[in-house]
Amino acid sequence: ITQLGNVVIHLHSSHPTTCQCDTRLDKLLSHVWSNCTDTTACLNTLHEVFRVLSTNTSCPPACISAILEAFPRGLLEQSLTVLLDQPPERLLLIMSRLFGWLEVRAAPDLTDSVLKLLSVLGSGRGSLVASLSQTCLVHLVQQVMEVVSTTCREQLVMLVLAMLYGGQQSPAPFQSVIPLLPEVLSVLGVDSLWDARDSLLECAQYHSDLFPGVLAGSALHCVLHQEIMAKMTPERRHRLSGFVWGYPGNFKLDRMPGQLVGLVNLGNTCYMNSVLQALFCTRMFQSQVVATRKRNAQPVLVSLQRVFRSLKHSKRSSISPRPFLDISHPPWFDAGQQQDCSEFLTFLLHSLEEEDKKGTEDDVNKTMTEMQWENCAGDDGGKTELTDDHRGHDSGVDSGGETGHGHSLVQAVFGGQLATSYHCLECSHTSQGTSSFTDLTLAIPTTRQGQSMPDLPNLPNITITRARHQLTVKDLLKNYLEPEDLFGDNQYQCDKCEGLRDAVKTTQIKAAPKHLIITLLRFKFDASNCQKVKLLTLVDCPESLSVPLSGGEVMRYQLYCVVVHSGQSSEVGHYYSWVRGRQGVEWHKISDEEVDTVTGKWDQEEQSRRDTPYMLFYQREGLV
Repeated sequence: ITQLGNVVIHLHSSHPTTCQCDTRLDKLLSHVWSNCTDTTACLNTLHEVFRVLSTNTSCPPACISAILEAFPRGLLEQSLTVLLDQPPERLLLIMSRLFGWLEVRAAPDLTDSVLKLLSVLGSGRGSLVASLSQTCLVHLVQQVMEVVSTTCREQLVMLVLAMLYGGQQSPAPFQSVIPLLPEVLSVLGVDSLWDARDSLLECAQYHSDLFPGVLAGSALHCVLHQEIMAKMTPERRHRLSGFVWGYPGNFKLDRMPGQLVGLVNLGNTCYMNSVLQALFCTRMFQSQVVATRKRNAQPVLVSLQRVFRSLKHSKRSSISPRPFLDISHPPWFDAGQQQDCSEFLTFLLHSLEEEDKKGTEDDVNKTMTEMQWENCAGDDGGKTELTDDHRGHDSGVDSGGETGHGHSLVQAVFGGQLATSYHCLECSHTSQGTSSFTDLTLAIPTTRQGQSMPDLPNLPNITITRARHQLTVKDLLKNYLEPEDLFGDNQYQCDKCEGLRDAVKTTQIKAAPKHLIITLLRFKFDASNCQKVKLLTLVDCPESLSVPLSGGEVMRYQLYCVVVHSGQSSEVGHYYSWVRGRQGVEWHKISDEEVDTVTGKWDQEEQSRRDTPYMLFYQREGLV
């Protein structure tokens, strides 16, 4: 029986590459194998077919596939698993040539067996099958439009679907075939292959939901828009997500409806993840970032838009912000090292403002150029001048009690103004000025008046109980706005006296931001050991905060996010965020990839002593 199999292989091997013949010996071989209880000869023939497939010569004739079709169905599927142990180069060659046979030979049973083999290989050697997809996927899609046989066309569509669903861990496989799919869908419609066409449309819909924006501007996006397709059910989406190939780093589409999406920690990047979650839950900022029209030279904004879209639309419970990290981190931040999330936020907002400013300048320069051309063609001899309205750049903050819209995205959401005055005690001259801010940094006192404890080394069993006022954010804010005496080494440089003089500094909030960011300065430099130490002082963070303004007005804010630092020092520890739910009846704890929901209000007293609020995000009352 083994010799019979070898003879059949030898006869077919002399045929042309695209030969699709069937011989009587093929039928004889099928009859013998189906009636033989000993499968040794059958497996010997299968190994010989694999040897022929993996030779370095040209692709063997397609008619050799008749031998695989002659195999008993169950035995072939079991025997194909021996390919799992083949070297990668040989396995890739065998699979690509099996695909080539299915391009020219109608073999539905063999197609089913190859699909099952792909599934088995995807579970055991996913990385290798991903390489196979990278090599063959585009070619297979092109062949769907080229082959003559409708059966072969259906076979290839099934292979394409298996590769797209198997490689859904990345948008790259689907992106590689997006330009080809509209024509493929058209060809399938002409041939009335409606099942294959509907399956391909569903695959495109699934990937469009999985990777928001992947079809933007493509012809396939228009095709999907024109099709009347029912919304994919969560059960169907979950089933399709199960076809993903297994390999290190793959994922599951396990996001529950309404669940917030986590961010993968890329090596001590919790400082970035916590800030991104805080900015994302700032709904005004989120919506304006996503809606902002892209200009040239705004890579940070574009990358942030992608992160926000993924956090909103991803079907996964967590996503990787790697591209955003690469483009947004401060150049002095060492990779893999713990960093200060407040420092990162300051740098990020500054980068966005610089990009926005450059984009505005480019727009103004373009407008000025266009006006100059118009002036050259006008009757005024080119003497028309720009008005003051066109010369200035709106900072996004007005001089009243609140911020204006302006051109700056950051200032429109987080921007406020401080009015600072210096009163010289020598000449009584007062100097005044205003400055913009995007956050208030409030110092935490290391000692409190009247709260020093006596040193009782000889009385270790004595416990002193003393009632004390708990420190609150309101106390810190009041201390921040109180007049400050400048004397000694901290004297004021008086312009009128032309020298250093004792003075009083007064700070007031002139314009209140729509969203107020407060940073509690918990890290203090210790000169004795040249290190930053963390102040574990308990500070009450109220959900409602009243902020006094310079004109006597009081602005009320509601707490919606808290960034917490867990740890004993700035060099080590972990950042995570507490985010208020939309309905205000629960809080979400987001720690990198983990998202937990707690009913009720955020309670600091339930946290560990070393888990201290570091950044507070407040929204002005009355904002939608």
